[in-house]
Amino acid sequence: MLETTYANRRFAGRYLRGFFDGEGSCDLVRSTPKGESRECTTLRRISGSNTDPSIVAEVERCLAICGIEFPTRSYTIPSGKTAYSIEIFGRRDFLLFARYAGFSSERKSAKLHAILESYIKPWNRRPQPARPSRFEYLFPEIRDLRSKGWGARRIACCI
Repeated sequence: MLETTYANRRFAGRYLRGFFDGEGSCDLVRSTPKGESRECTTLRRISGSNTDPSIVAEVERCLAICGIEFPTRSYTIPSGKTAYSIEIFGRRDFLLFARYAGFSSERKSAKLHAILESYIKPWNRRPQPARPSRFEYLFPEIRDLRSKGWGARRIACCI
């Protein structure tokens, strides 16, 4: 039986992040049939594929440790090798993936965020006003340095 301690989930999440950053994709596709004005179908999916069965087995184990459900399928690529594809569907599994693994790529992170937001009904979305941090209220010079693109470490060294 797999142990699901915090340390194991943390390691599994990092392994999954590395795999899906390199070998994966994040898809949010909304399709509308011709002649209709409203959205009818939305495909939300995180997928990754590889030809090495040992890597795929390790990814499956890490997904299981994190509690993420996934189908795996195999297919033959033009070079004659067998490729294995792992796909993640469903709101619960997207939330678990975002919690434990996520993406380090900004583009894929933005897509994952869009997928999660697509589950929120339009009438439940509330615009969040941009608020400065409490330190920026107390120290306006920090706000000025932030607006110039300075990071927290650089600001800490200079103040």
